[in-house]
Amino acid sequence: MSDAKQAPQQNVKLTLAGFPRREGAVICSFYLKTGTCKFGATCKFDHPAPGEAIVMATSQGTGSGTGTGVSSVESGENKDAAAC
Repeated sequence: MSDAKQAPQQNVKLTLAGFPRREGAVICSFYLKTGTCKFGATCKFDHPAPGEAIVMATSQGTGSGTGTGVSSVESGENKDAAAC
């Protein structure tokens, strides 16, 4: 007999690296910083593709800067230029 306390198996898509895609869930912060996750397929957080993770992180407010993903240097903004 199987153990009654065991949770039912969910059908979760895995990335090529073997990390779970849990769309709608919070992105795994460790995965976001390092690109890996020690919990692997058992992690309860989402593990999107790297490019997708950057876009999703900025929309969740976990990114740094202005939230656009583009720094003021990259966008050509220069606050001192107006003073010239």
